[in-house]
Amino acid sequence: MIYLYIPGHSGFGNQLFMYAKAYALAEERDEDITIINLTTEDDNHPFMLERLKLDQRVKKIHRIDGLKNRYLKSLNYRFWDFYRQHIRNCDKIVEKEWSREYREYFYNGDSPNLYVEGYFESYRYFDQYQEKIKQQFVPVDDFQNEFVKQARECNSVALHIRGGDFIQLGRAIDKKYYFDAIKKMKEFIKDPKFFLVTMEPTVRDMIQEYFKDTDELVVVNINGADKDFQEWNVLCSCRNHIISNSTYSWWGAYLNGDNGVVITPTREQYLTAEKENAGKFEDYYKKSWLTVE
Repeated sequence: MIYLYIPGHSGFGNQLFMYAKAYALAEERDEDITIINLTTEDDNHPFMLERLKLDQRVKKIHRIDGLKNRYLKSLNYRFWDFYRQHIRNCDKIVEKEWSREYREYFYNGDSPNLYVEGYFESYRYFDQYQEKIKQQFVPVDDFQNEFVKQARECNSVALHIRGGDFIQLGRAIDKKYYFDAIKKMKEFIKDPKFFLVTMEPTVRDMIQEYFKDTDELVVVNINGADKDFQEWNVLCSCRNHIISNSTYSWWGAYLNGDNGVVITPTREQYLTAEKENAGKFEDYYKKSWLTVE
């Protein structure tokens, strides 16, 4: 059995990376998966994996709810009860420091069970299973909103600009990148239609001003509890992608396979934004993806 730990502070894109790593291990070992979920309904980042068509290897999603602070498993007595019963004697793969860098992990193989904890934000952990993962990362509920339908019927380009906490933390990519990427995309795609997804009103206004004399822009604006999930489905439905340093938009591009054009920040832009957390540029962005250089 593969035991996959999902902490309460992990966003949707983070959860996808975690699962993809565990799924790759399950394929290699021919094992089933149990997901240990410490998220709750009132977390800023709720548990999203159960809303996808995950593989039949996932036998159980074990929700653990205990103390008010779900972020710290060290304070969650229910987690440690579960740990003592199921995980203590497992082999373990634990990413001790978050970094977008591929690392080799070894375990002794003495136990039939394996505990997996970490972000594992590199396609190299699971790229050989890309098609199988793509088949799973599909919503259980088919959100056929107007934006999804439109994106599937034109030369659509997903344009995701991460704001919010990234701006506060100094991790936002410079705005110039997006304008350069739009120009570069037009060199490859005839009659493109750009689907903008962003939480930042100032960014939305800036992009709308740029496109004010054209009909090339579609502002994706979905309200309600499923807003993030439905907007992500729009990104995944687009044929081409302009992505940032966000895992949310990364997965939209990755799940599109190698069928469209994907533009990423340059190495310098990425390293400037991510700083000490950058890891390796080539481990995060696929070699087939383009930069604005």
